[in-house]
Amino acid sequence: MYSLSIITDKDFRNTIEEETRLAKLDPYRVVLEIRETQTTQMLPEIQSALLELRLKRFGLALDAFGTGTASMSHLKDIPFSILNIDKSVVQQAGSNQSAHAIMESSIELARKLDMQVLAKGIDDEATWQLARNMRCDYGCGDYLGGAMVQTKFVEYINDPSRNSYN
Repeated sequence: MYSLSIITDKDFRNTIEEETRLAKLDPYRVVLEIRETQTTQMLPEIQSALLELRLKRFGLALDAFGTGTASMSHLKDIPFSILNIDKSVVQQAGSNQSAHAIMESSIELARKLDMQVLAKGIDDEATWQLARNMRCDYGCGDYLGGAMVQTKFVEYINDPSRNSYN
């Protein structure tokens, strides 16, 4: 993980743009994750660099949302495209009323800010169903395949017996 201040380096931003162009990717498919704990470092020059990247259609995800360190003003001032709800909230949302309310409210807030939502920590069927019922756009966790190397990922997505939409 890099320090958030690297984003102020014009060469770093140019490299991201150039590599995206060389890979023939649309910039919106490249998402930079900013951890919620890093938002305390949000200096004006960092905000400006993040805005520049968003104007060039790169995605910005606020990661680990729900851990309590982000300021709501950062959601107002920086045009994040994705809100990643922390697994500590997601995994307890089915059994803890407060976690459920936090997850539900976070999703509603993201929708009102025109952001997509990623629920992290989906490690069982019940959590997957809860995330789907709450209209999360994306999910990740062991139940959905977990982290895997590229060759396993290709096998996973090409497996005709796998149907994650049931």
